[in-house]
Amino acid sequence: MLCCYRISMEQLLFEPYVSYCVLFVSFFWFFYLMMYESEVICLEKKMSKTRSGYFSFFLDILTNIGQMTFYLFYIFPLRYVLNVKVGGYENVCVKKPFLIIANHQSMYDSFLVLSAMGIRNFLMSFPWRSPIAKSLYELPIVKVASKCIGLYKIEPKGSLSESLEETLGYMRNKYSVFFFPEGKMVREGEQAEVKRGLGYLCFNQDAHILPARIIYKGYKRNGFGRVFGSTVVFGKTIESSEARMKYDFSSIHQKLMDNVFCLKYRDEKTGISLVRKRGFGRYFFNNS
Repeated sequence: MLCCYRISMEQLLFEPYVSYCVLFVSFFWFFYLMMYESEVICLEKKMSKTRSGYFSFFLDILTNIGQMTFYLFYIFPLRYVLNVKVGGYENVCVKKPFLIIANHQSMYDSFLVLSAMGIRNFLMSFPWRSPIAKSLYELPIVKVASKCIGLYKIEPKGSLSESLEETLGYMRNKYSVFFFPEGKMVREGEQAEVKRGLGYLCFNQDAHILPARIIYKGYKRNGFGRVFGSTVVFGKTIESSEARMKYDFSSIHQKLMDNVFCLKYRDEKTGISLVRKRGFGRYFFNNS
């Protein structure tokens, strides 16, 4: 009887909770869309060349709320739903400004890495910003959704300082930034040149750089990675100040990405025992 009573109470409390969450997310997206449209109209009428400080601050709060909501309902459970293994978890040490660099072969890459970090590290590094390609950002639905979860447009301009002005601004304001130095999704067998933007950020801003590698279980017919059953491996944190002393500007971007490409993981097939086990049957491996 007691067991039945508990189950019925859980159902009684859980169902309204889901309804309230759905209503909250729907209301937030609708309200943000209206605010975004009003901003566009304001700019088109040239009422002001830039947004007012209060309006920008208010939009930033809405973006952070949207990002946290998106994390709790989508990103956080992703590693369990997709059966993602995590290696080198002990290397995740959050200190702001915080920059994650990773390889890029799937549209889920940034979500997988943020999910693999765990909720504690995500909260310590919150809020997050991540660039998205201009061609994708300009799609109407993607544009609004990107604004809501903290993605911003990045495009090549006349110089690195112009192209990365917004990224550098976020880092200077103590935001955590997720960055793909290859600049695009790379298909299986392809080799993409590492962009010099990573070196520019490293030379112009002190930051704690965390290398992460997504190792896919297989590849689709189009050459992009299959995320189900993949592994996320974290490397040791790199201080940008130390990297500047060690490498010159012409090679630092490639040297930093080498710390991503060299990451490996161990599994049960190798015969090496697991380092430790965490909740939900999730195993963590040592990447040394």
